[in-house]
Amino acid sequence: MSTGTRATTLLLVVLTSGLAGIGGIGLGLIGVSEAAFFGAGGALAVILLARGCQHHPDALYPARMQLARFRRSGERADILVIELPASISLADGRPTRKCASAVSSVLRATDGVSMVPSLGGNGLCAVVESDGRARSAIDKRLREACGSQIRLAWASSPDDGVALESLLETAGEHIDLIKLGWGTAYVSRGVKDKVAICREADIAVSLGGTLLEIAFEQGRVEHYLEWLRDLGIDHVEVSNGSLAIAVEDKRALIAQLAGEFTVIAEVGSKRSQDAVAEEWCSEMLGDLAAGAALVIAEGRESGTVGLFDSTGAIHAELVEAILHAVGQETVIFEAPRRTQQTWLLQHAGPNVNLGNIQAEDVIALETLRRGLRFETLDLLPSAVRP
Repeated sequence: MSTGTRATTLLLVVLTSGLAGIGGIGLGLIGVSEAAFFGAGGALAVILLARGCQHHPDALYPARMQLARFRRSGERADILVIELPASISLADGRPTRKCASAVSSVLRATDGVSMVPSLGGNGLCAVVESDGRARSAIDKRLREACGSQIRLAWASSPDDGVALESLLETAGEHIDLIKLGWGTAYVSRGVKDKVAICREADIAVSLGGTLLEIAFEQGRVEHYLEWLRDLGIDHVEVSNGSLAIAVEDKRALIAQLAGEFTVIAEVGSKRSQDAVAEEWCSEMLGDLAAGAALVIAEGRESGTVGLFDSTGAIHAELVEAILHAVGQETVIFEAPRRTQQTWLLQHAGPNVNLGNIQAEDVIALETLRRGLRFETLDLLPSAVRP
């Protein structure tokens, strides 16, 4: 894991029920090889294409621009992907392209809609605002327009990320551990296959600690561990940030699991409350003594609790206390925001271990580590500084 010359990057991934890839789209609908991805800032949307089709980039312009507008305004967007087979037509006999026109009319005039010609039909992508319109209602209206055989899939921006294979090809060498956030692995398909892909790339996988907390409270830890074994997961996060698990019980659990799994212990509450440096350091040292290989300093995916205040500002005295008492090599600091990553790199050095990094931020973080961005130019070796 962490060494004195190589930092650990813990990637936070949220799986969405029924979606392919990690944060991708349509496991039951299309495979990764059948999807064309286009970038729009931090998000990736998927345009549905059949095998062997010709991709016309200009056709994506409306959806691409609409997604970019949402990103600039900081608003959430839903991405709807529809497959319209050539055999589908409206009741009055109009062809598929007319059906696509009807689909477009179902959506608001401001929605970005792109038609993508494909082998055996058409793919349609629409970017719509997340304003409370129920997806089930939209599905119903679309099926009334085009028939029940059309296939639909959804993604969200900014929550959905890249396909796993694409992520590992692009940034795999900079990732040490992928955490499948919250309880999403429990309600998602294809998790075992994703774990196998990560293992082949020499990247560890763990689940979020909240699932184990729930299993502990329900007296079902052994069922949870059997599930991990079946998935092929050999890293376990042990935490007490969501439920009131006593520190002594947490350490006993760490000691129990350390013989079989690589244990990563998380310290800090997920609730917004003051973090006491002495208590955090004591708990981290006790967790390591109990058998944890690494400890995580809580920051959540929002970057507004634990290490940070409600605005995202870092509790500098807490970080300094942890570095002094515990040391840098065994601590992963959760830092989802770029400003937080920059601060930690500047104060703890380029090899500081960082967690809760979003998939789209991995490469950007690596440039920060290497002093290749303005914010961290001082990290460049003196011989190559401008």
